[in-house]
Amino acid sequence: WEVRRTKFWQGGLPHELLVLTDLSHALREEERQAWQRLVERHAVLRTTFAASNGSPVQHVAASADVFFKHEDAHKYDEEELQRRLDHEAHAPFSLETGPLLRVTLFTLRANEHVLLLAIHHIISDFRSLTVLLEEFATIYQGLLNDQEPDLSRPSSSYLDYVKYQQEWLRGDEAEQQRQ
Repeated sequence: WEVRRTKFWQGGLPHELLVLTDLSHALREEERQAWQRLVERHAVLRTTFAASNGSPVQHVAASADVFFKHEDAHKYDEEELQRRLDHEAHAPFSLETGPLLRVTLFTLRANEHVLLLAIHHIISDFRSLTVLLEEFATIYQGLLNDQEPDLSRPSSSYLDYVKYQQEWLRGDEAEQQRQ
C-alpha cells in the first residue's frame, strides 16, 4: 500500500473537505471493509441533520453502510479523469439523508488508483480527518494481516464535545464573551 501523493484541501464549496490520494497496489476488498469499520466505530460518520420546528436536530443511525464507490477509469484520459474527480468531489451533500462521508476509488490500472474522500465539514475538520486516515491505515493493515486492529476506544465522542460546548455556553466565561 503505497501512497505517492496526497492532497488535502477545502473543497470549492465551503462545506466540504476533500482528500485526493494516488495509490499503488492491487485493489483489495479490505479497503471497503476498513472504511465500513470506521463508520461503525465513529457515530459522527452515521449522523444526519434535519430541522424540527425550525431548529436543527441531529440523528445518529444505529448502523449505516459506508458510501464506497469503485469506478473503472482505465479508459479515461487525463481530462476525463479530472472531470469525473470534479463531479464526484462537488456532488452535493444532503444533511437530512446523508451520507456525509463519500469514498470513491478510481482504478486507472491494475495497481494504480486514485482515492477521493469527500466529507462534509459538519462532521469533520482537518484534525479529525487526520485521525480518521490514521485509523483507516491501522484497520486496513490489520485486515490485510488477518489480525484485529489495535485501536483503543476513542477517549471522547462528538456527543461529549457537544455536551461540553452546551455547558460552556451556559457558563460565566461564555456570558462574559457575549457582552
